Amino acid sequence: MGSPQVQAVMDFMSCWVRLDLADALSRTAPDIAFRPDPAAETLHGQAAVGDLWGKYMKMFRSYEFEVVCTATSGGVVFLERIERLTMTDGRTMALPIVAVFELDASNRLTAWRDYWDTAMSVPAPATQGGA
Repeated sequence: MGSPQVQAVMDFMSCWVRLDLADALSRTAPDIAFRPDPAAETLHGQAAVGDLWGKYMKMFRSYEFEVVCTATSGGVVFLERIERLTMTDGRTMALPIVAVFELDASNRLTAWRDYWDTAMSVPAPATQGGA
């Protein structure tokens, strides 16, 4: 098992697997900062972040991730992962992503920044009859 900080991040990511917005937000600090990709502006606060996460979750039929590597430094967790997404229309994509999570003393997320090649974010065409 990893550090308590890594476990907190894994627990948070499991909310995404379940597409459980309420649980995901319950694991964040009120002033959470979220940057979804390197070119995006950072959103601040649970209301703004929750609005965006809710839109994302409504686009997904399923979300899975594979951990490639984790590292920690104090309250910072680096998570290299492969996201496997199935959109509601059946299109799929797999994205390699590195995330930086910052946690407070209670292991609530105070910041989440994702780094990935945004040119890879076009889902594959849906298969005949859906996935």
